[in-house]
Amino acid sequence: LLPDDNTDIRQRVEALSQWCQGFIMSFNLAEVDVKSHSSEEIHESYAHMKEFTEIDFDFVHNNDEEDEKAYMELVEYLRVC
Repeated sequence: LLPDDNTDIRQRVEALSQWCQGFIMSFNLAEVDVKSHSSEEIHESYAHMKEFTEIDFDFVHNNDEEDEKAYMELVEYLRVC
């Protein structure tokens, strides 16, 4: 679960990053070998999630409309994955 839209953008981005970390860790704990799957979409989604775990919080500004839009796009992307 992610914080609601009233939560500070930095906290929401950090929570999203932590959610991705947990998702990737669950794959590792379950010993799922993502590389053994032939779907390019699976490889791409997994790689993007790994990138999301490395989000640089220094570039997230409070009440910045661009950050808000980028965050919403990331959340929507993860929902589709």
